[in-house]
Amino acid sequence: MALSGWYLTGSDAVLPKSFEDAYLWARKACDKGSSRGHFAVGYYLEHGIGVKKNKKEAKKWYKRAASMGDKKAIARLDELKLRKTSILSNFF
Repeated sequence: MALSGWYLTGSDAVLPKSFEDAYLWARKACDKGSSRGHFAVGYYLEHGIGVKKNKKEAKKWYKRAASMGDKKAIARLDELKLRKTSILSNFF
């Protein structure tokens, strides 16, 4: 996950910022079983960082991370559920 973070932010004269590479390194972390990698892929998908925005797919990755005990993923899923409930309550 460290390389994903480095590519996400870049470092002057050392490593150019590349959202696409940040996403790819997060996916590689997933291949190694990293819950943080799963959360990051969900985040990148939710916000369209290095990959086309896809909230439905992001939720799947958050759920995978949550199933591994990732606290950020659990919190994010709760936030998304609350947001959906709040939006629906405005219609009824």
